[in-house]
Amino acid sequence: MIIRVSVPGIDVPDHRGRTGLDRVGRGHRQPGRRRAGRRTARQRLARAAEDHLIEAAAGLLDDDAPEVAVRREVEEELGVSVGEVQHVFDVFMRPGSVTERLHFFAGPYRPVDRTAAGGGIEEEGEDIEVLELPFDQALAMVDDGRIADAKTIMLPQWAALRGPFRT
Repeated sequence: MIIRVSVPGIDVPDHRGRTGLDRVGRGHRQPGRRRAGRRTARQRLARAAEDHLIEAAAGLLDDDAPEVAVRREVEEELGVSVGEVQHVFDVFMRPGSVTERLHFFAGPYRPVDRTAAGGGIEEEGEDIEVLELPFDQALAMVDDGRIADAKTIMLPQWAALRGPFRT
């Protein structure tokens, strides 16, 4: 007799709607997650240690509106409480194979908006180092490939072309 046991996050959706978590990282090194807030003369990014991926702040909606989710994720991962946020655009990253739509926002922050150290939620496996860069340096890192995550490339390019840093 075979008894099949369903495991949340593996073969049935977990509390965040994810499945296939047992396959994450197979065939490549799983980088730590790092995030981005935005604005003022600096851009807030998060960076994994050493050669890990530099990544803009991101997360699942968890049944929240995109604006609510972005505020939650920025606070959890960057330790910043953002004020007014601007909707930038929505995109499908791989429309031929994935139906997920990403919602992009930008929002200003000041030193007084820091509410915590950031770093993500340890229970969710997040180990985030917050990285704050001058905007020109972030663009240079996109240009030379040190920033290679698609969403993290798109946000500084938007900021330079249409956003607060356009020239």
